[in-house]
Amino acid sequence: MSILQRVRRGFQWMMGLLIVLGLAGVFLVNWLNNQLLDTKELLDTLSNKLPDTLSNKLPDTLGVEGASGNLVLILTVAVIYILAVVLAYREMQVLTRGMLQESRSLADSGAHLQSEAPELKAAATQQASGATEQAAAVSEITATVEELSRTAHEIAHAAEEGLAAAEEGQGAVQESVEGMERIRGQMDEVARRILSLGAKSQRIGEINDIISDIAGKTHLLALNAAIESAAAGEFGVRFAVVAAQVKELADETREATGQVKSVIQEIQNAINASVMATEDTTKEVNQGAQLAIRAGKVIEEIVQRVQGISLSTQQQQSGSEQVVVTMRDIQEVARQSAEAGQQTAERAALLVGIAARIDDVVMRLSDDGKSGKSQSPRPRRG
Repeated sequence: MSILQRVRRGFQWMMGLLIVLGLAGVFLVNWLNNQLLDTKELLDTLSNKLPDTLSNKLPDTLGVEGASGNLVLILTVAVIYILAVVLAYREMQVLTRGMLQESRSLADSGAHLQSEAPELKAAATQQASGATEQAAAVSEITATVEELSRTAHEIAHAAEEGLAAAEEGQGAVQESVEGMERIRGQMDEVARRILSLGAKSQRIGEINDIISDIAGKTHLLALNAAIESAAAGEFGVRFAVVAAQVKELADETREATGQVKSVIQEIQNAINASVMATEDTTKEVNQGAQLAIRAGKVIEEIVQRVQGISLSTQQQQSGSEQVVVTMRDIQEVARQSAEAGQQTAERAALLVGIAARIDDVVMRLSDDGKSGKSQSPRPRRG
């Protein structure tokens, strides 16, 4: 149970006790007043009717039974009357003493409460001033909390936007990583094909070397054929023509193979350059993929932090609203405490007044009882 609830329950208990004491005092006064009035009416009735009865009965009795019997009857009735008056008076004294004790006890309680009334009133005044100060503080806190709430709302909105952007960036990074992986696969395929092309160009170079070697040998063979045809005279003229054509063809073949070799060399150089460029590109693609992966991790951390900021902002906003509610509860309890203190002081004064009225009623009834006893009519003698 919190302190505010204890204070509130204590004031409620005190107010209930004061109400019960007040009702009990009023009920006691009414009951005792009714009892005393009934006793007084009984005494008045006895005091009024008994002499008349005696005065009406005595002459007849004297005429019938004689003087001695009448005297005994008169004495008997007188004794009964006196005993009734004495008993009624004693009963009234007992009731009066009880009422005086109760009224004095009630007066003591009221006086005790009334003695504490200034302190209660001062406490109520202090609580009221404190409630006013708390109200001003609550107003300031409310304004501050509202400002914090607006700021928290803006932060939460910015965090949501940042979260959305981070999620989009994370998706873009994921797509970049996937694209890098595809590019790396394609570059590997290109490198593989370039290497295959280099191997084939090298094979072509080897074949070209074989052709060049054949052309060289054909050239030597053509020279030998020309020499033999020259040695044969006119029988070798036709063979010399063929040898010359073979020599020319061998020269062209050697020239063509030289050009092919030059082209193949250029192709191989280009292939080697392409292979190196492909390797460099593959390395850059790998580095780009690693950077993209790191960027994805960083963005993921940013997303988590943004979510944490958003959650903290919401908790801060909720805590600020709870502070406002608590301060308003404190203000309400302070106001109720001030009102309860004022009401306690008023009820204490009311109890003192009730006790005074009870004393007044008891004293009046006591005086009426004494005067009634002193003024009660004596039996008339016939």
